[in-house]
Amino acid sequence: MLNALIDLNATTYAWPGQPTLLDIESFSLLAGEKVFLKGPSGSGKTTLLGLLGGVYVPQSGTIELLGQNLASLSAVQRDRFRADHTGYIFQMFNLLPYLSVVENVTLPCRFSTLRRQRALERHSDLTVAALDLLNGLGLADPALLARRVTELSIGQQQRVAAARALIGSPELVIADEPTSALDADSREAFLRLLFAECDAAGSSLLFVSHDSSLEALFDRALSLRDINRAATAPELT
Repeated sequence: MLNALIDLNATTYAWPGQPTLLDIESFSLLAGEKVFLKGPSGSGKTTLLGLLGGVYVPQSGTIELLGQNLASLSAVQRDRFRADHTGYIFQMFNLLPYLSVVENVTLPCRFSTLRRQRALERHSDLTVAALDLLNGLGLADPALLARRVTELSIGQQQRVAAARALIGSPELVIADEPTSALDADSREAFLRLLFAECDAAGSSLLFVSHDSSLEALFDRALSLRDINRAATAPELT
């Protein structure tokens, strides 16, 4: 597909000794697109994200990110490629308690020379880059930034995690149920901030959730069941 950032073709995956969990004939995500992907627990959403990140490789078919077939890379090469081109917002955020807020945000730049270079092209140093992202995501209070991340509220931790995913302008940002602990108003406010920062970074967003109320905010919404030929159970609403 023209301008496809992600392109899956005839992709299948099964855990050892288990029936096929994912059987996706085709799926694409365009550059700059914001896509909402829904599905109930156990439907294979997190496994699909692992495939897109090169953590797993499919049994058959291809997964391409930026035109690169991930299965053709070694495990070390996939790790490097993921660090360079993909930012993650995890459901439980996975912030490191022994690092400061700013250190958590700049962490990807320690693993990716490319993202470090991109951040420094736009800012004088990595701290400034982190502060700019945090400010854009509504965390401008110096008193908050001086706290340990474990002392922040869930909503504040969520924004730190988003800033960490966005630093260094990765082409793809993947969000795995990051709003599940927030109320409806906080979810929508966070998403609008996230969209603005994705636009500023030029990042595509794949947002995975079971919360259908958020669908209308995205460029496109689809159900994993609709693209996964292995799905057999009725989808939860």
